[in-house]
Amino acid sequence: MSREKLSDLLNQYLAGTISKEDLRVLLDLMAIDDQRQVEPIIDKLIKEKGPLDDTSEHFNQGAVMNSIRRRICSGYLPGTRWLAAGIATFLVILSVLLYQNSDKKVSIHQKAIASDIFLPEKNHVILRLTDGTQYDLSQAPLKTLNEIGVNIVTEDDGQTRFVFTPASIEKTGFYTIKNGKGHTCQLQLTDGSRIWLNAGATLSYPSRFPESRRHVTLEGEAFFQVAHDEHRPFNVSTAHTVVQVLGTQFNIAADSSTGFTHTTLVEGSVAVTNGNQTRLLQPGWQATTEDTTPGILTDTVNLRDVLAWKDGYFRFNDHTIAEVMAQVAAWYGIEHIHIDEQTGDRFTGSVSKAQKLSDVLLQLTEISNYRFKIKERSVYIMK
Repeated sequence: MSREKLSDLLNQYLAGTISKEDLRVLLDLMAIDDQRQVEPIIDKLIKEKGPLDDTSEHFNQGAVMNSIRRRICSGYLPGTRWLAAGIATFLVILSVLLYQNSDKKVSIHQKAIASDIFLPEKNHVILRLTDGTQYDLSQAPLKTLNEIGVNIVTEDDGQTRFVFTPASIEKTGFYTIKNGKGHTCQLQLTDGSRIWLNAGATLSYPSRFPESRRHVTLEGEAFFQVAHDEHRPFNVSTAHTVVQVLGTQFNIAADSSTGFTHTTLVEGSVAVTNGNQTRLLQPGWQATTEDTTPGILTDTVNLRDVLAWKDGYFRFNDHTIAEVMAQVAAWYGIEHIHIDEQTGDRFTGSVSKAQKLSDVLLQLTEISNYRFKIKERSVYIMK
């Protein structure tokens, strides 16, 4: 294969000038060539479009290239017009990495912008006390926050952490924190445990932990960094699952729309209970439970995939369009997703969450057979 030919075709694609015929040639070249010859060309293109960090934890080039090779070598998939799933996987990586340096505009941007969904400028973190009183922690005066036992700490990266202190809290009972759409938020409970809430997640916790145990309930997704206390186990309850720890780091995603809860251990050990069954997890393992079905399924997972939301990314690993849009909908508060017909396209890579919805859909449009239309708070997906 001619290195110059491959480089020229890739540049044509990134410039938006490649023809369907040349795109087929590009796919064929990658299908027959050795991976060791393809990778340096990709490296060179990324560096030329820089400055970009292709060693980021959100871009595992080796894993991506292996996925590309498996797809391309299997040939074209039925049901696609002219873009095979293999090239779609390859292009999602390049497009995501290089999109910020491209001036190319396509029709999706102009069509979507009139009814676009933008991220809120400020996050709305709502604290509801036992008596039903509510406070927006992002908007309330500092004096009010101090009176209800909330301090605000600004991290080195500019992020805000809400720290709860028992000394200022007079009322007892369970408090509830609900995080807004389009943002994550950081909390620190009275025992020193830190929690990151994903968009739309709700956490209920006591104003003061008793001496015997620490217990919170969760709806949605959160990452926990539990302060060690051998005399007081820390329990997290979802609709049907209980996770017990002494001090560790783990992620829980409790999806009420599907009925599944995924518990992923990052560090330490946890016990996951569903009904009469209990499983102990080791780091890198995930337990899956379901509302209506007893039992616990366990398997190893890629921690970078699971925790990408905490670092501000959507992360896709051989995802269908339905799986991709489930993540996108939860972040932007999309009310309805309408998919006319699914193609064989799969998505692998990471996309920043810090942008308006049309920018995310633009990137998906450029590397797949799908077209998107935003209307009010719904997204229509067409071939």
